[in-house]
Amino acid sequence: MRDLKNILIPTDFSENSIQALEIAQCLANKHQSIIHLLHTIEPILASKQTMYNSLSERFVKIRIEEANSSFNSVIDKVFTGGLDIIKVIRIGEPSEEILKYAKDQKIDMIIIASHGRTGLTNRTTGGVADRLLKNSEIPIICVKSAGIIRQDINFKKRITFAENWVG
Repeated sequence: MRDLKNILIPTDFSENSIQALEIAQCLANKHQSIIHLLHTIEPILASKQTMYNSLSERFVKIRIEEANSSFNSVIDKVFTGGLDIIKVIRIGEPSEEILKYAKDQKIDMIIIASHGRTGLTNRTTGGVADRLLKNSEIPIICVKSAGIIRQDINFKKRITFAENWVG
């Protein structure tokens, strides 16, 4: 397996994305990797009218505050000590921002839940995961959003949760 110095986990803080975080923790512990947690906020499409721009700015500020709070909650819930974790918030279309960040930060692997907050069941993967799988040059683990991953179970036995490898 290639050297995993930097692992990126895009998160929307849903239960589905927490499963991806748990797998990332296993890999990061094994390879002494830095974990990059990335949350992307999609801005409201605003017209040139001042009222809508002001509304969009307020929306983004509120979402940033919520994301910072959620980062701390997720880190406390999932991660044990000893890992370097970088928290990042980007504003824009999620798959585009994830790919830009991955390239800029020389990410070695992306780990993402197959479905995020919406949890659509009629598709094999969610929209963001699907676009990443199609467009990423970086290897991706797409974690099937089903079941609970426990830390006391050997990771190799739980690899069945990895739905797809790209790279």
